[in-house]
Amino acid sequence: LFFLYFRTMFWRPLLFCLILFPFIVDAQTTTLEIINVDKTIVDENLFPGAQKLLGNIQFRQGNATMSCDSGLFYPDSSKIIAQGRVTIMQENFKGTSQQLEYYGTTGDAILSGKVILTENGQMLKAPLVRYNTLSKIAQFENTGEIFADGLYAKSQKGIFYRNDSKIYLIKQAKLKKDDLLILGDTIGYQIAQKKIFFFHNTQFEMGTERGQCHDGFYQTDLKKGALFQKVKLLDSLGRIVYCDTLFFSAKPSFQEIIGTFLIIDPDQKMEISANYLKRWPDKDSMIVERQVLLKLKSGDDTTKIACDFLKFNQQSIQCCQNVHFYSDSILGRSDSLMYYRMDSVAKFWGNPVMWSHDFQITGDTLQIWNEINFQKYLRAFPNGSISQEVDWSHANQIKADSIIILMGKQGLQKVCGFNQIETIFYQLEGKKLGGETYVSAHDFTIYWNQSKLQSITYSMNPKMELNPTNKIGRKLPGISIQRKDHFQEKRYWEFINGI
Repeated sequence: LFFLYFRTMFWRPLLFCLILFPFIVDAQTTTLEIINVDKTIVDENLFPGAQKLLGNIQFRQGNATMSCDSGLFYPDSSKIIAQGRVTIMQENFKGTSQQLEYYGTTGDAILSGKVILTENGQMLKAPLVRYNTLSKIAQFENTGEIFADGLYAKSQKGIFYRNDSKIYLIKQAKLKKDDLLILGDTIGYQIAQKKIFFFHNTQFEMGTERGQCHDGFYQTDLKKGALFQKVKLLDSLGRIVYCDTLFFSAKPSFQEIIGTFLIIDPDQKMEISANYLKRWPDKDSMIVERQVLLKLKSGDDTTKIACDFLKFNQQSIQCCQNVHFYSDSILGRSDSLMYYRMDSVAKFWGNPVMWSHDFQITGDTLQIWNEINFQKYLRAFPNGSISQEVDWSHANQIKADSIIILMGKQGLQKVCGFNQIETIFYQLEGKKLGGETYVSAHDFTIYWNQSKLQSITYSMNPKMELNPTNKIGRKLPGISIQRKDHFQEKRYWEFINGI
């Protein structure tokens, strides 16, 4: 039993080595063959361990053939130092240089002095290149230049994988193709797939757009690509885009952002942030979704609009679903909003309601326009209404078919009502309510100063009723004091502004 065990354990490793031996020998000891030489000099004093080769020298190892004018051949180490019109050929690959050191045991070729490598229309120029005939990998140092398929590239170091048709540019890399320019730490190019990819601290220019990112790729034939991590893009419209994932297409012009982003437009004094975007820069158009926040700045006043969906084009901005509105003097919300960019008019519809100081404003449609000396104009129509709480149970109320309001930083200043108006006002005697005044008319004009009523003018057959105050307080039809909603809106914007 011991003999059988010993024989088995001894022969198995030996058999394994015998099977692999031919492959090991073939990979490492393929014969370096001198094909042609005009003159050979053997002189141990002048060329110890070497043969001096002169004139029309050609030598070969495997499928790689090399030629030169003169050289030293070291038979024991299968090494050749070649000089003068050096050429190396392997399949479709060709290299030329002023000098070559070739090591037959490893297949390493070190080309130096005006090195030029070419294959299938691609060209590499460098002062020094290390090329391996077995792995078919070329590496260059001390700055190399690459010309391939209308592409120009340059870097301090680089690697060319012939089998994979792939080039890596390393350290101070630069690549230019058509209107694309990329500068970075590491840039790669897949020749067959026509794909550029880049890593680490990359800067780029694409036509009229430029920016920076950490990683990305670009498909040169399809003119499509992606940018990843710490993306900053300055587009042709002067807008700055910040994000972590941006997919783009040059023709047609299209961008898609997945994840949190921020767009800043310094000229229009506008900011947009959300978690998803589709954008057509040539048309100045975009669709924005998921936690959208729009900021519009005018003078010292900043207007903020939050919603779930936003559609943006050259003429207008449309917001839908859970629309919230905030400015220095107004809070509001509605189902939908349309902002007209040319004249800065905002139109709210779908159960709109706004609050300014202690006033509540409602209507089927609310519209804000013009801002002159920090004054806003607001129109509520049809079924416009204004309410101002006097105490927990009573409120001053205005109702009309159409209401136009002039607002300042201190709240309502002037209100004009048109067509079938009704008002209820309560007189204050100290801290007590003195009585209720109800008026119906065709038109009216009211002036306020810091939320205090100054004067009222009614026109066209006004009818007045003086009534004692009851505990509950009279309500005009269609008016509802939305205290809870006002409180929630305040908390909502406190949270948003605190982020």
